[in-house]
Amino acid sequence: MDELYRKLLAQLEEISRQLEELIRRINLTNTAVRSETGESLTALLARRDCLKMKLGIYREFLQNASDVVPRGLRTEIRIVSTVKVSQMQKQVDDMSRDLRLLEETIQSLNWTTELQE
Repeated sequence: MDELYRKLLAQLEEISRQLEELIRRINLTNTAVRSETGESLTALLARRDCLKMKLGIYREFLQNASDVVPRGLRTEIRIVSTVKVSQMQKQVDDMSRDLRLLEETIQSLNWTTELQE
């Protein structure tokens, strides 16, 4: 049992070392690689992550603002959206387009870049 335990720990140490080295190389590469606009791949990845987060929030907000509440009687409280859904939807569409273009740029850089040593 002791021998198996030592072998497993040795494997864990070696795999951890390899993973650390791979992460280091990826980070160095992402910092060094530049897009046509001169931005690093790291900056593009940060922008993509924030844009995805913002889009998720906008989409959820629009979903809630677009909900229609059926009324059984005319005397029931009427819920009215105070948000111009169509205007916000245009913003979401524009951000979605920007995200697609950004994803294309990132993917292109990933396919054409060698991992640095």
